[in-house]
Amino acid sequence: MSFFSQEEVVPLYSNQIISARYADRIDGGAAWIARSFGHQIKVRPGIRLDLNDRRFATQQGFTYAPNNRRRVLPSVGLTIWKPHFERVRYIQFLGRLEDLPIGSFVSTRVGISHQSLGSDRNFGFFSLHLAPWFKLYANGYTFISLFLSGRRQTGSYRNVFGQAELVTYAQVRRLHTLAFRIRWDAIGRTEDTSQLLLGVIRGLRGYVPRRFDGTRRFLLNVEARPTFYRHPAFALGGAFFMDSGTVWTPGVNDPGLNTSVGLGGRLGFTRVYNNPILRADLAYAIQDRTWQLWVGLGQYF
Repeated sequence: MSFFSQEEVVPLYSNQIISARYADRIDGGAAWIARSFGHQIKVRPGIRLDLNDRRFATQQGFTYAPNNRRRVLPSVGLTIWKPHFERVRYIQFLGRLEDLPIGSFVSTRVGISHQSLGSDRNFGFFSLHLAPWFKLYANGYTFISLFLSGRRQTGSYRNVFGQAELVTYAQVRRLHTLAFRIRWDAIGRTEDTSQLLLGVIRGLRGYVPRRFDGTRRFLLNVEARPTFYRHPAFALGGAFFMDSGTVWTPGVNDPGLNTSVGLGGRLGFTRVYNNPILRADLAYAIQDRTWQLWVGLGQYF
């Protein structure tokens, strides 16, 4: 069982200008039971009940906020997974031993919301997550993720969210890595005014965090990750990268690819357990003709 209460202020943007801002508070919990079967292939059926009460309030100076909602959501799910890990180094960390999961899985869930159960509206919902993960060749790993969720309401599909992503890593001489990511996201007919953003935080270094917004998003990232220096207590590495991406809304604006290039430094502590690497990237946004320094934890992807 789990219980939670959270509150945040949600801004919506239009051409980098805040067009709406509202408070979002949600209180709720969930109870579930699941059972795993098998060894080489794990089969995990389960049932779940989610309850949440969500309240919205406009912020001063703005008029939009989603409608309040109460949901009671019984559902059933099934996950099929092949547990397979490989012990590697220099993928997500610098020199530290990693248990890299490369076992594929598929997970699906279906459920209902109904007023007779206490919900504010009736609909059926579903989600499907397919993740073929595999090792194509020695020291090469590929992770594919396909996700789709939505609901069936009044004879049509709503609140649709889709994502397709491919990430691959190829090691060079076991100390250096080439990393590649391509990703597509889409949202449609949502219950509230949701949007996808694009900028330094969401896949496009060199551009401000909310530089672009829309309901469709495409990303392409390429990184060369050399390791420069190794010490028993730490490792120093770097990154030479190119990021490309676009966000658009069909029928409103057209996609236009935006690109940045840059380089960065990486510092990892090999003797500190579960410590992410320190990252600093300097990127040049080709379309905006601006430089930006971005500091964070962990590899960019």
